[in-house]
Amino acid sequence: MQIKIVHSFLELYKTGNISRTSSQLYMTQQGLSRQIKALEEELGVILFIRKSDGVTPTEVCEKLYPYFADMYHSYEELLNTVKHDHAQNRPIRIGFAYGISHALSNDFLLAYQNAYPAAALEIQEWSGQICQEKLLAGELDLAILIAPFNKALLSSQTLCSGNMYIAMHRSHPLAASSEPLPFPELKNERIITGSYGNALRLFFDYCCTLTRVQPKIIMSTSYSKDFVNSMADSTCLCTLTFLMAQSITNPDICIRKLILPTSGDLFICSSRQSPNTGQAGSFIKFSVDFFRKHPLENQRRPE
Repeated sequence: MQIKIVHSFLELYKTGNISRTSSQLYMTQQGLSRQIKALEEELGVILFIRKSDGVTPTEVCEKLYPYFADMYHSYEELLNTVKHDHAQNRPIRIGFAYGISHALSNDFLLAYQNAYPAAALEIQEWSGQICQEKLLAGELDLAILIAPFNKALLSSQTLCSGNMYIAMHRSHPLAASSEPLPFPELKNERIITGSYGNALRLFFDYCCTLTRVQPKIIMSTSYSKDFVNSMADSTCLCTLTFLMAQSITNPDICIRKLILPTSGDLFICSSRQSPNTGQAGSFIKFSVDFFRKHPLENQRRPE
């Protein structure tokens, strides 16, 4: 007796309708009918009386239903136990949207490993969109994302509020002040920024959309800080994160904080379909507490 046939029997018993049940089980009506017939032949009984408007359980069907329901419930408990044990023994799968690792130090990951030496982490880097898809498909347990993302489908908690900085040669007109720079001031400027698909680049583009600013992107690269360190004139500006800004050694560079049109929050996310329990739940709690106690701008720059 196959457990999928037991499942089909239970669903048909509940609905009393072959068409509705087959639709719920994503199978054809003929396939469902064959399963029920096979079960009847195996047991040597008639389980349902077929009528034009559906099916009616027979007396023996009514007697057998509780046994089949207990059987299927036990099977589901067995699956949950196996899944739980598997989840407890495998690494926590955490997706980082491309570029976010450049905005963070590794302190919180190492601190978690020190606090939970038996735990294992599997870090993956994908685009923000793929991270979301993998969360929903159960292929990631958690993801570190920056806006925009689909908050209707994901549970999220804020880790920290980040800032964006703009670097320029001291001969650039905007270098005359050290005050935070309103984002609209970037209008018509020539910009070096992150590669397209990079989470921080997507956030920059999102801010451009919110402010209707249309700077000229002259270069998209993952090596922004290298270009800043070699900058010798005022022909362009370059976007940086806080930790990237700490890596600038060129004495002729002025760095100003940008006043963003929306908060640059970093989130730790999970699927709304997956409860934040077990190791994944402990990692979320630890991470939120860590960033509360260690603000991003107090963390050291990764070497």
